[in-house]
Amino acid sequence: MKVKILGAALLALAATSALAVTNASGTANGHFYHHAVGTSVAITAHDGSTTAHKLEFTRLSPGTHTTTGNGITCKTSQYTGQVTERTTSTIRLFPKYTECLTTPGGVYDEVKVHPYHCSYIFSSQGTRKHGTVSIDCPAGQSIEITHPNCTTKVPAQTASATTLTEGISYANQADGTITATVTVNTITGHFEAGICVFLGTQQKFEMKGSVTVEGFNYVSGEGTTHTLKHEGKVAITST
Repeated sequence: MKVKILGAALLALAATSALAVTNASGTANGHFYHHAVGTSVAITAHDGSTTAHKLEFTRLSPGTHTTTGNGITCKTSQYTGQVTERTTSTIRLFPKYTECLTTPGGVYDEVKVHPYHCSYIFSSQGTRKHGTVSIDCPAGQSIEITHPNCTTKVPAQTASATTLTEGISYANQADGTITATVTVNTITGHFEAGICVFLGTQQKFEMKGSVTVEGFNYVSGEGTTHTLKHEGKVAITST
């Protein structure tokens, strides 16, 4: 199955260096930087407008990095967060998914993705290294994907040599946004209900696609009705 995730979530603020070597250890040597007047900036991310750029969560054949079976993608995926420092090596994004379906040819809203307050923590890209992502959830919670024939849960997990491998590459854009290209293998998930459990309860998945990351800042407004007002887009970069 494929789940357009993280996002991402996926977010990030791009690297000026070329993509390269996998960083399976989760180490981040670079940092994200924003150009707002203040230190606090709202971060939003969304998938690309074309199928090729949408994030998908796909089941892998046992013991391989080869995808198998139908995938899942969502028409609308949004990721939101906030940074409170001018520079940071990580960004936390909370996902929201609507109008999800199986691919190819599924029916929108046949699939539901419930984040249950889980978030994605994206690391910055160091020199010639990919950024990584971790999944963080409240105690006892997981990201839950429900389908008429299957329920899948994706628990909290961090990048290591065996899970959440490969990585995320960031590209700074002229308009101050960042494109995050995602190829994350061996995400741990569990089949917990439906006929899919006959394939085995513990599974590995891949997430692949791209997202656009933007920064916005807000300033104190006047009057009693609006406490905040939108000041505009903020350029963000990654080094």
